[in-house]
Amino acid sequence: MRIASAFGEALGTGAARVARRLVGKLAADARPPLKVWYASALAKLGDKRASERLLDYARSKDLAVSFKAALTLAEVSRPGDRKTIKALHALTAHEAKLHELAPYAGAVLLTKMAGLRDADARKRLGDDRERSGRRSDPRR
Repeated sequence: MRIASAFGEALGTGAARVARRLVGKLAADARPPLKVWYASALAKLGDKRASERLLDYARSKDLAVSFKAALTLAEVSRPGDRKTIKALHALTAHEAKLHELAPYAGAVLLTKMAGLRDADARKRLGDDRERSGRRSDPRR
């Protein structure tokens, strides 16, 4: 059983390395909208340089690129990551335009910021819950 487990782990590690190389090659020649998807895949595999590229893409004027990059960055960042929170916050200024890409984009951005422990986003989400007649206590 231990041998099978060790073999499976080694196979998974090797496959991840191969996947990283392949996705990296594809990303090199891709157009910006695809680059963000490739960088997202690499970041989820633990590639730190891909996370740095995502931060750059999150600042793109192309909202489809910046929105996807910021959402993935929020998934792979540690709570409290100020650069990621700043990138998400910058996108909230474009909420009306983002709504064309993704309904409720503003709520999604706030939720991601709250997940990164941004106090302002948590407060805003709590205020919205109270205005809608719900208590801010999630147990209720």
